[in-house]
Amino acid sequence: MEPTAQTLIPLDSLHLESFTPWLGTAFVVSNATTPPQEFVLEEAFDRRSTPRNECFALFFRGPVEPYWPQGIYQFSHPSLGQMELFTVPVGKDPDGVRYEVIINRLLKQ
Repeated sequence: MEPTAQTLIPLDSLHLESFTPWLGTAFVVSNATTPPQEFVLEEAFDRRSTPRNECFALFFRGPVEPYWPQGIYQFSHPSLGQMELFTVPVGKDPDGVRYEVIINRLLKQ
């Protein structure tokens, strides 16, 4: 069953602290053309957030194949829920492909 927009977590409700408890755990990543794959959240850290701006990075490791090009993918975690994240491949080694997600936004004042 395809998730609807109502089942997706709004991006503005996700913060660095939303992800840090799930370091080392698997997220299922999917899109319309590739079978779902597990990506493990390896790192989550702040990238120069300010009182007006929130910026953090997430690094995931996916399998060597299939290779997922830059794009928006659905991530699902059994405890966190489902969200869509813009994902960029940033490196490949024998252990898999490393993907980066950057969240950068103005905070509501």
